[in-house]
Amino acid sequence: MSSSENMAILPGLMRRWWLWAVLLAAGLAAWSYALPADAPRAWRAVLINFIYFCPLAAGMALWPAIVTLARGRWTGPYAPTAMAAVGFGPVSLATLAVLWRCWPQWATWSDPARQGLGFWLDPNFIFIRDLASLAVLWVLTLWFICARRRGGGGVSSVLAVVWFCLAFTLIAGDLVMGLDVHWYSTLFGGYFFMSALLTAVAGWALLTLWRMTELQRVRDMGNLVLAFSILTTYMMFSQLLPIWFENLPQEVRFVTVRMNPPWQLISVVLLATVYVGPLALLIWRGVKWHRLPMMLVSLYVLAGTWIERWWEVTPTVGGRPVVGLAELGMALAFISAMVLSMAVAARFLGPSSGCAARVAGVSPARFPTAGGGCATTAGGDCATGSEAKP
Repeated sequence: MSSSENMAILPGLMRRWWLWAVLLAAGLAAWSYALPADAPRAWRAVLINFIYFCPLAAGMALWPAIVTLARGRWTGPYAPTAMAAVGFGPVSLATLAVLWRCWPQWATWSDPARQGLGFWLDPNFIFIRDLASLAVLWVLTLWFICARRRGGGGVSSVLAVVWFCLAFTLIAGDLVMGLDVHWYSTLFGGYFFMSALLTAVAGWALLTLWRMTELQRVRDMGNLVLAFSILTTYMMFSQLLPIWFENLPQEVRFVTVRMNPPWQLISVVLLATVYVGPLALLIWRGVKWHRLPMMLVSLYVLAGTWIERWWEVTPTVGGRPVVGLAELGMALAFISAMVLSMAVAARFLGPSSGCAARVAGVSPARFPTAGGGCATTAGGDCATGSEAKP
C-alpha cells in the first residue's frame, strides 16, 4: 500500500466537506442549546473535549517520530495520515484562548481557598503558559514534519516528543488537577500524557486499518495499542497504590469520590474499556491479525478514554454522572473540526523527497528493495520489502 493511497483517506473525507461542516454546525448548535440551562456544565464540556482531542491530535502527529526514535521502519505508508493531525493545531489554540476568556464560567479558581497561593496559580498566568507551551509544541511538530519530508527529522523528533510530554504534563496539572486546590499528585502528569499516546495510537490505527492490506502492519498497530494500554494501566496503578497504602489526605480525595456512588459504576466501566479490557482483547492473536476486530478495539479504546477524561473533570467540580447534550454536542463539533483540519492539512503533505532510512539514522543498505537501495514512496518515505514498488 503506497503512502498516496493511505493519504487518500483524508482527501476522500474532504470530498464530503459539506457533511462534516453540517455535523460541526449541528454539534455547536446542540451545545448552544444546552448553554443557557447550565452554563458551567456546558463550558466544562468544552474543557473535557479540549483535553481529549488536543492530546489526541498532537500525539497522532508525533507517533511517526516516536516510531522513528525506536528505529521502527514500517510507518512509511501510514505516517502521512498521522502527521496530518498537525492541522488541528490552530483549532486547539483557539479553543484554549476561548477557555481563557470564559474561565469564570467553568473554573473553580475564584474560590476563596485559592487566594494567596501565589502567581503560579493565577488564572491568567495559567493560560499564558499553557498557550505558550502548546504553541511551541505545534511549532516543533511542524518542524519535525517538514524535516521528515526532506529526509531528516532526527533532532526535531527528539525535541517534539520530549516537549509533548512536558506540555501535557503542564496542561494536566493546570486544567485538570488545578480544578481542586487541595489535590495534587506527582504522577498525574505522566499518566495524562501516557494515556494521550494510547488515545493517539488508537486513533491512528482506526484511520489507517480500513485501508491496510499488510497483515504484519495490522499486528504492529495491535501491539502498539496493547503496549500503551498496559503502560497507561501501570501509570494509573502507580498513582493509586501510594495513595492507598500511605492514606495521603491530599490525594485520597481524588479516589474517594470516584470509588463510591454515584461514580463507582463509571470507574468499573473505565476498568473494562481503558485498563483491563484492551489487554484481555489484544492478548488473542486472532484480534491483532484482522483489520475489523482491531478497528473495533481501537474505537473501544477511543470511547473509553473520552469517558476517562470526562471522569477526571466532572466529579471534581461536583457534577453528576450524566452525559448530556452539552458533552455530546461539543464532542461531535470537535470530531468534525478534527476531520476537516486533517483533510486540509493532508493537501499540504503531498509528495516530498527524502527517505525514512535517513530519518531513522541507518544506512539505506538496511532497507532492501527489489532493485536494491532505498525506494521512496509518493509520500516521501522509504518503502521496504513488499512495500517497495518496482
